[in-house]
Amino acid sequence: DERLNILRKPEDRGIIRIFNLNTPSSSALTTFTTKTRNAGGTLTSITSSPTVNVTALTYEAVLSGNWSNTATWSGGIVPGSTDNVTMTTLGVTVTIDIPNAVCNNLTLTGSGTASNSGPLLQFESSGIRQLTVNGSLSISSGSGGGSGDRGGRPKFDSNGNPDATLVVKKSVSTSSSNTIDNGSAGLNINDGTVKLLGATTDSLRNGATFRLGNLVIGDGIDSKTIVWVPSVNSTLYVRSLTVKNKSTFIAGGTTNNFTNTLGNFSTALIPMLTGGVTIE
Repeated sequence: DERLNILRKPEDRGIIRIFNLNTPSSSALTTFTTKTRNAGGTLTSITSSPTVNVTALTYEAVLSGNWSNTATWSGGIVPGSTDNVTMTTLGVTVTIDIPNAVCNNLTLTGSGTASNSGPLLQFESSGIRQLTVNGSLSISSGSGGGSGDRGGRPKFDSNGNPDATLVVKKSVSTSSSNTIDNGSAGLNINDGTVKLLGATTDSLRNGATFRLGNLVIGDGIDSKTIVWVPSVNSTLYVRSLTVKNKSTFIAGGTTNNFTNTLGNFSTALIPMLTGGVTIE
């Protein structure tokens, strides 16, 4: 909320003081245009529009609901491109219901062992839906479950939508178990497309298996490098892998001593590498 306090001086000049400013702008910029009243009683703009910069906020998903719903988020504002998003509240489910959802860093953190209680982020089950993460994606913590129950583990799920797209422009890290027995928690993009974009060298780190649907490295314009560096013996489950022109995909770091597997050819209910590997 903005509150303007105008103090009048004897010589009829004014000072404007601004208190308790919460910017309504997702770009974290709010512009004020000042006006003055002339002798005729009309308002005339002054050639001065001060700009107030407000630091990016972190938004927590506090209620289950759609990404586009202001009630879903702490502060009552839908996250913008420079805002960090966290999901730590147990029992909360957020559904990506729009084609242009966006944030800076995205962090899903589970806790405890209660049945299917870990925070859940999912795409709507149909329609063109996209989330762009301009920073890094991190998924971790939580335990318990079993027999199809994820317990307190967080989950990011494509929800059966072949038109879902996840774009990440920095690093990806996941350590939550993605096994069917543990409710396919963690990073569970069975369907749709995952695009790792930008002009930087970033890592794909995992402490458990994970699924990335149709994985695309780069856009053919910027030089993107992704280094896959798992901390355990693991499998990267994809339906296809495409490495665009000017981009590089490196499997295993220089000190990596783990057995890494790309693709699945036999396990039921897990994406199989049927789309092949394409180097453009």
